[in-house]
Amino acid sequence: MFQETDVTVVSTSQEEVVVMWYHKLGRMLERGLKILMEHNLLPKLKDVVLPFYKHCVISNQHILKFASY
Repeated sequence: MFQETDVTVVSTSQEEVVVMWYHKLGRMLERGLKILMEHNLLPKLKDVVLPFYKHCVISNQHILKFASY
């Protein structure tokens, strides 16, 4: 009656966990991730150090105010 099943163990590095949360939260700043980590809101996160993403920095768009007349 018992069926034999395969068990897969997945080991992720701390950097992979940080990057996963970075993408899941819409590319949140490192400071924001640290605040959430301090409040124990991000499971399995022990330290926040984001790798440098050149394309994120270059493509960062700033909102410009319209001139008031």
